[in-house]
Amino acid sequence: MMMMLHQDKTKKNLKKGTFFILVCLICLFCSSSFAEYFHGVTQPVWKFGIKVQDWLSPSLSYFSSREELFNENKELKEQVNAMSSRVADRSFLLHENTVLKESLGRREIEPERIFAVVLAKPDMTPYDILVVDVGKDKSVLVGDLVLFENVVLGEVVEVYQTSSKVRLYSTSKQKVSVFIGDSAIGAEVQGLGGGNFEIKLPRESGVFAGDSIYVSDINPRILGTVEYINSDPNEVFEKVLFRSPVNLFSLRFVDIIHSSHE
Repeated sequence: MMMMLHQDKTKKNLKKGTFFILVCLICLFCSSSFAEYFHGVTQPVWKFGIKVQDWLSPSLSYFSSREELFNENKELKEQVNAMSSRVADRSFLLHENTVLKESLGRREIEPERIFAVVLAKPDMTPYDILVVDVGKDKSVLVGDLVLFENVVLGEVVEVYQTSSKVRLYSTSKQKVSVFIGDSAIGAEVQGLGGGNFEIKLPRESGVFAGDSIYVSDINPRILGTVEYINSDPNEVFEKVLFRSPVNLFSLRFVDIIHSSHE
Protein backbone atom coordinates (compact mmCIF):
# COMPACT_ATOMS: atom_id res chain seq x y z
CA MET A 1 0.00 0.00 0.00
CA MET A 2 2.80 2.41 0.95
CA MET A 3 4.55 1.65 -2.36
CA MET A 4 1.39 2.51 -4.35
CA LEU A 5 0.99 5.81 -2.48
CA HIS A 6 4.63 6.63 -3.17
CA GLN A 7 4.17 5.90 -6.91
CA ASP A 8 1.05 8.10 -7.07
CA LYS A 9 2.91 10.92 -5.36
CA THR A 10 5.84 10.56 -7.79
CA LYS A 11 3.46 10.73 -10.79
CA LYS A 12 1.82 13.89 -9.42
CA ASN A 13 5.22 15.52 -8.91
CA LEU A 14 6.21 14.62 -12.49
CA LYS A 15 2.99 16.13 -13.84
CA LYS A 16 3.55 19.34 -11.83
CA GLY A 17 7.14 19.53 -13.03
CA THR A 18 6.13 18.99 -16.67
CA PHE A 19 3.40 21.64 -16.40
CA PHE A 20 5.87 24.12 -14.89
CA ILE A 21 8.37 23.55 -17.72
CA LEU A 22 5.66 24.01 -20.36
CA VAL A 23 4.57 27.31 -18.79
CA CYS A 24 8.18 28.54 -18.79
CA LEU A 25 8.64 27.57 -22.47
CA ILE A 26 5.43 29.36 -23.48
CA CYS A 27 6.57 32.52 -21.67
CA LEU A 28 9.93 32.33 -23.43
CA PHE A 29 8.37 31.89 -26.86
CA CYS A 30 6.08 34.87 -26.28
CA SER A 31 8.99 37.23 -25.54
CA SER A 32 10.43 39.22 -28.46
CA SER A 33 13.99 38.82 -27.13
CA PHE A 34 13.65 35.05 -27.21
CA ALA A 35 12.21 35.22 -30.75
CA GLU A 36 15.33 37.03 -31.94
CA TYR A 37 17.57 34.62 -30.02
CA PHE A 38 15.63 31.68 -31.51
CA HIS A 39 16.15 33.00 -35.05
CA GLY A 40 19.87 33.38 -34.38
CA VAL A 41 20.22 29.86 -32.96
CA THR A 42 18.13 28.11 -35.64
CA GLN A 43 19.67 29.94 -38.61
CA PRO A 44 22.71 27.55 -38.81
CA VAL A 45 20.29 24.60 -38.57
CA TRP A 46 18.22 25.88 -41.51
CA LYS A 47 21.37 26.52 -43.55
CA PHE A 48 22.63 23.02 -42.77
CA GLY A 49 19.26 21.61 -43.87
CA ILE A 50 19.58 23.42 -47.22
CA LYS A 51 23.07 21.94 -47.74
CA VAL A 52 21.77 18.44 -46.92
CA GLN A 53 18.95 18.89 -49.46
CA ASP A 54 21.47 19.97 -52.10
CA TRP A 55 23.68 16.96 -51.31
CA LEU A 56 20.81 14.45 -51.34
CA SER A 57 19.03 15.80 -54.42
CA PRO A 58 21.31 14.13 -57.03
CA SER A 59 21.13 10.77 -55.24
CA LEU A 60 17.37 10.87 -54.83
CA SER A 61 16.75 12.00 -58.39
CA TYR A 62 18.69 8.93 -59.64
CA PHE A 63 15.91 6.70 -58.30
CA SER A 64 13.10 8.56 -60.07
CA SER A 65 11.29 6.35 -62.52
CA ARG A 66 11.10 7.18 -66.24
CA GLU A 67 7.38 7.76 -65.88
CA GLU A 68 7.92 10.31 -63.09
CA LEU A 69 10.56 12.10 -65.16
CA PHE A 70 8.21 12.18 -68.15
CA ASN A 71 5.41 13.68 -66.02
CA GLU A 72 7.78 16.25 -64.52
CA ASN A 73 8.99 17.23 -67.98
CA LYS A 74 5.43 17.61 -69.20
CA GLU A 75 4.51 19.74 -66.20
CA LEU A 76 7.57 21.94 -66.68
CA LYS A 77 6.70 22.54 -70.34
CA GLU A 78 3.18 23.57 -69.31
CA GLN A 79 4.61 25.96 -66.72
CA VAL A 80 7.00 27.45 -69.29
CA ASN A 81 4.14 28.03 -71.73
CA ALA A 82 2.03 29.62 -69.01
CA MET A 83 4.89 31.82 -67.87
CA SER A 84 5.60 32.91 -71.47
CA SER A 85 2.06 34.20 -71.83
CA ARG A 86 2.32 35.95 -68.47
CA VAL A 87 5.62 37.56 -69.42
CA ALA A 88 4.14 38.82 -72.70
CA ASP A 89 1.18 40.29 -70.84
CA ARG A 90 3.47 41.76 -68.20
CA SER A 91 5.74 43.36 -70.83
CA PHE A 92 2.78 45.02 -72.55
CA LEU A 93 1.37 46.35 -69.28
CA LEU A 94 4.79 47.53 -68.08
CA HIS A 95 5.39 49.45 -71.32
CA GLU A 96 1.91 51.00 -71.14
CA ASN A 97 2.41 51.93 -67.49
CA THR A 98 5.85 53.49 -68.15
CA VAL A 99 4.56 55.61 -71.05
CA LEU A 100 1.63 56.84 -68.94
CA LYS A 101 3.82 57.82 -65.98
CA GLU A 102 6.36 59.57 -68.21
CA SER A 103 3.56 61.58 -69.79
CA LEU A 104 2.56 62.66 -66.27
CA GLY A 105 6.14 63.54 -65.35
CA ARG A 106 6.56 60.58 -62.98
CA ARG A 107 9.51 58.73 -64.47
CA GLU A 108 9.97 55.36 -62.82
CA ILE A 109 13.13 54.72 -60.83
CA GLU A 110 13.91 51.02 -60.41
CA PRO A 111 14.12 50.38 -56.64
CA GLU A 112 17.14 48.68 -55.13
CA ARG A 113 16.70 44.96 -54.61
CA ILE A 114 18.10 43.05 -51.65
CA PHE A 115 18.94 39.46 -52.54
CA ALA A 116 17.90 36.94 -49.87
CA VAL A 117 18.22 33.18 -49.40
CA VAL A 118 15.09 31.40 -48.18
CA LEU A 119 15.98 29.54 -44.98
CA ALA A 120 12.51 28.17 -44.22
CA LYS A 121 9.33 27.98 -46.30
CA PRO A 122 5.74 26.69 -45.93
CA ASP A 123 6.75 23.02 -45.83
CA MET A 124 8.85 23.86 -42.73
CA THR A 125 6.92 26.78 -41.20
CA PRO A 126 3.32 27.22 -40.00
CA TYR A 127 0.93 28.93 -42.38
CA ASP A 128 2.37 30.80 -45.40
CA ILE A 129 5.55 32.09 -43.78
CA LEU A 130 9.07 32.48 -45.15
CA VAL A 131 12.26 33.02 -43.16
CA VAL A 132 15.07 34.72 -45.10
CA ASP A 133 18.75 35.27 -44.27
CA VAL A 134 18.82 39.09 -44.27
CA GLY A 135 17.60 41.48 -41.61
CA LYS A 136 18.83 44.58 -39.83
CA ASP A 137 22.30 43.84 -41.19
CA LYS A 138 20.96 44.66 -44.71
CA SER A 139 18.59 47.45 -43.59
CA VAL A 140 15.46 45.36 -44.17
CA LEU A 141 12.33 47.03 -42.80
CA VAL A 142 8.89 45.83 -41.74
CA GLY A 143 6.54 46.35 -44.68
CA ASP A 144 9.16 45.78 -47.39
CA LEU A 145 7.87 43.89 -50.43
CA VAL A 146 9.14 40.40 -51.19
CA LEU A 147 9.35 39.31 -54.84
CA PHE A 148 10.46 36.42 -56.98
CA GLU A 149 11.54 38.04 -60.24
CA ASN A 150 8.52 40.31 -60.91
CA VAL A 151 5.95 38.24 -59.03
CA VAL A 152 5.01 39.74 -55.67
CA LEU A 153 4.81 37.16 -52.87
CA GLY A 154 4.20 39.09 -49.68
CA GLU A 155 5.83 41.47 -47.24
CA VAL A 156 8.23 41.52 -44.30
CA VAL A 157 6.45 41.39 -40.92
CA GLU A 158 9.34 40.86 -38.49
CA VAL A 159 13.01 41.85 -38.72
CA TYR A 160 15.89 40.41 -36.65
CA GLN A 161 19.62 41.02 -36.82
CA THR A 162 20.47 38.57 -39.62
CA SER A 163 17.06 37.19 -40.62
CA SER A 164 13.50 38.29 -41.31
CA LYS A 165 10.03 36.76 -41.30
CA VAL A 166 7.86 37.20 -44.38
CA ARG A 167 4.08 36.77 -44.49
CA LEU A 168 2.90 35.68 -47.92
CA TYR A 169 -0.19 37.33 -49.38
CA SER A 170 -1.68 33.85 -49.81
CA THR A 171 -1.82 33.41 -46.01
CA SER A 172 -5.32 32.31 -45.03
CA LYS A 173 -7.69 35.30 -44.67
CA GLN A 174 -4.92 37.78 -45.62
CA LYS A 175 -6.37 40.52 -47.85
CA VAL A 176 -4.73 42.73 -50.46
CA SER A 177 -6.06 45.20 -53.06
CA VAL A 178 -5.56 44.27 -56.71
CA PHE A 179 -6.72 45.11 -60.21
CA ILE A 180 -7.53 42.53 -62.87
CA GLY A 181 -6.90 42.40 -66.62
CA ASP A 182 -6.57 45.15 -69.20
CA SER A 183 -9.75 46.78 -67.88
CA ALA A 184 -8.08 47.21 -64.45
CA ILE A 185 -11.10 45.94 -62.53
CA GLY A 186 -10.53 46.75 -58.87
CA ALA A 187 -10.99 43.99 -56.29
CA GLU A 188 -9.84 42.62 -52.97
CA VAL A 189 -8.02 39.29 -52.87
CA GLN A 190 -8.25 36.92 -49.92
CA GLY A 191 -5.60 34.29 -49.28
CA LEU A 192 -6.62 30.66 -48.96
CA GLY A 193 -3.20 29.28 -47.96
CA GLY A 194 -0.59 27.33 -49.93
CA GLY A 195 -0.23 29.98 -52.63
CA ASN A 196 -3.98 29.96 -53.40
CA PHE A 197 -6.29 32.99 -53.62
CA GLU A 198 -9.97 33.86 -53.96
CA ILE A 199 -11.75 36.97 -55.21
CA LYS A 200 -15.49 37.65 -54.89
CA LEU A 201 -16.91 39.77 -57.70
CA PRO A 202 -20.39 40.68 -58.94
CA ARG A 203 -21.58 38.10 -61.44
CA GLU A 204 -20.72 38.94 -65.07
CA SER A 205 -18.00 41.32 -63.91
CA GLY A 206 -16.07 40.97 -67.16
CA VAL A 207 -13.22 38.91 -65.68
CA PHE A 208 -12.09 35.88 -67.68
CA ALA A 209 -9.77 32.92 -67.21
CA GLY A 210 -6.24 33.95 -68.18
CA ASP A 211 -6.58 37.56 -66.99
CA SER A 212 -3.55 38.75 -65.03
CA ILE A 213 -3.95 40.00 -61.47
CA TYR A 214 -1.75 42.83 -60.20
CA VAL A 215 -1.19 44.27 -56.74
CA SER A 216 -2.51 47.85 -56.72
CA ASP A 217 0.44 50.25 -56.64
CA ILE A 218 2.13 52.98 -58.66
CA ASN A 219 4.44 50.15 -59.84
CA PRO A 220 1.99 47.28 -60.41
CA ARG A 221 3.42 43.80 -59.90
CA ILE A 222 1.81 40.54 -60.90
CA LEU A 223 0.28 38.35 -58.20
CA GLY A 224 -1.18 35.60 -60.40
CA THR A 225 -3.49 34.71 -63.28
CA VAL A 226 -7.19 33.85 -63.18
CA GLU A 227 -7.53 30.08 -63.43
CA TYR A 228 -11.17 29.32 -62.63
CA ILE A 229 -14.41 31.27 -62.22
CA ASN A 230 -17.18 29.67 -60.18
CA SER A 231 -20.36 31.39 -61.35
CA ASP A 232 -23.80 30.29 -60.13
CA PRO A 233 -26.85 31.90 -61.83
CA ASN A 234 -28.63 31.80 -58.47
CA GLU A 235 -25.87 33.76 -56.71
CA VAL A 236 -25.20 37.50 -56.86
CA PHE A 237 -21.43 37.04 -56.65
CA GLU A 238 -18.99 34.81 -58.47
CA LYS A 239 -15.76 33.38 -57.09
CA VAL A 240 -12.53 33.89 -58.99
CA LEU A 241 -9.84 31.37 -58.02
CA PHE A 242 -6.14 31.53 -58.82
CA ARG A 243 -2.75 30.64 -57.41
CA SER A 244 0.71 32.19 -57.40
CA PRO A 245 2.78 31.25 -60.49
CA VAL A 246 5.70 30.63 -58.10
CA ASN A 247 6.08 27.21 -56.47
CA LEU A 248 6.42 28.22 -52.82
CA PHE A 249 7.58 24.77 -51.75
CA SER A 250 10.68 24.85 -53.97
CA LEU A 251 11.48 28.53 -53.47
CA ARG A 252 15.20 29.13 -52.87
CA PHE A 253 15.79 32.85 -53.37
CA VAL A 254 13.76 36.07 -53.23
CA ASP A 255 14.31 39.80 -53.64
CA ILE A 256 13.28 42.43 -51.10
CA ILE A 257 12.34 45.98 -52.07
CA HIS A 258 12.21 48.77 -49.53
CA SER A 259 8.65 50.02 -49.26
CA SER A 260 9.92 53.62 -49.08
CA HIS A 261 11.13 53.25 -52.69
CA GLU A 262 7.70 52.26 -53.84
